[in-house]
Amino acid sequence: NNLSSELSINPQNAEGILEKLEEVQGKFSSLTEGDKLKETIRGGESDKLEFKSTWSYCLRKLEIDQELEDKCLYNLTGFMNRKGGKLLIGVDDVGKILGIDKDLIPFKRRQNPEDAFLNKIKDKMKIRIGLDNMQFVNWKYINVNNKRVLQFECIPSPEAVLLDGEDLYVRYSPGVEKLTGQILINYMKSRFS
Repeated sequence: NNLSSELSINPQNAEGILEKLEEVQGKFSSLTEGDKLKETIRGGESDKLEFKSTWSYCLRKLEIDQELEDKCLYNLTGFMNRKGGKLLIGVDDVGKILGIDKDLIPFKRRQNPEDAFLNKIKDKMKIRIGLDNMQFVNWKYINVNNKRVLQFECIPSPEAVLLDGEDLYVRYSPGVEKLTGQILINYMKSRFS
């Protein structure tokens, strides 16, 4: 606003203003992907952002828990069935960055545990969400505070994405709901007709 005001009052200062804008742009371009993700996390969960401490490793029981994986898949399909969004694995509910080390425990003996973990997730998604729906989600590791966070980024699907071929989940702020009955019928009419 200050630069805009200065330009309208003193158009002859355009060159100086351009230099200031380039300086600001340089500062933003030097931000790492991790820096940008930290800023996103600071904003908290929303209808387009969900945090999960782990993909399937229960931090309380200290073992793999299928229910945790189910919740991640609910959110992925929920994002695809609404506005899209991001699921961050390795971030707890209050935004503390934990990393994915606990999810890698079953893969520690492998030559590349991170790749083995991603392959497991890819195989689960093919089975439970469907190979044709995987085009609506991208995933990658991002280093934040010397920890790896797994980021899934979903775009809206033009057709309903069903989990296990039968359950429709939709992302609402912040949370995901399984739709049934008349609510499901109304949603399908409004979203996909």
